[in-house]
Amino acid sequence: MGQHSFMQPQMMVHGRYFYDAVAGKYTVARYLDDFEKRYGGIDAALVWKVNVDGNQMTAPYKQGMRYFDLYHGVELKPEIKGDQAVLSFPTENQGYAAILATSGESDPKLTDLMEKMKAITAKPLSSYSHEWHALPQELVEIPTSPRAASAPEGMIRIVGGDYLFRVQGMEIEGSNDVGVDVQYPWEDSTRRFHEHPM
Repeated sequence: MGQHSFMQPQMMVHGRYFYDAVAGKYTVARYLDDFEKRYGGIDAALVWKVNVDGNQMTAPYKQGMRYFDLYHGVELKPEIKGDQAVLSFPTENQGYAAILATSGESDPKLTDLMEKMKAITAKPLSSYSHEWHALPQELVEIPTSPRAASAPEGMIRIVGGDYLFRVQGMEIEGSNDVGVDVQYPWEDSTRRFHEHPM
């Protein structure tokens, strides 16, 4: 009995087999025909698009084919026009879209991805500030190890005292700008150079 490997290519929306730049038209049939000749066909295709809106994609209609907007985490219902399936989905300014076309039921991994993407894209990009801000960092709390009643074999006790903690990052770029390297508890932002009496 022959075996079958799931085939799912990923490509940009203006790939040369998928889009005719001279005619200004999508050539889905040519794209699918190329994969049929080279690999015996595909099971699904993931298409990346950038900053477009409205009726954005037309594909040859095939019974049982399902389309998913992976970026927004929703299934698309195509408008059937003759032998063509027209897909409409929103894409924000400077935003992205990822469309998956596949047949059959969606698997648990796809369902999980859709749920996550729907949650993280619920807030539109336009609602975020365009100003850059360094994200604050916080050390993960680590419980103190139990104190030994006496020094373990081969070790000696060193009495503590004043200590100047001084270290610097080795990043190639960024000078001492805020956002470079790490942030210690006594600092209000990340930076390359660190100095603190302890």
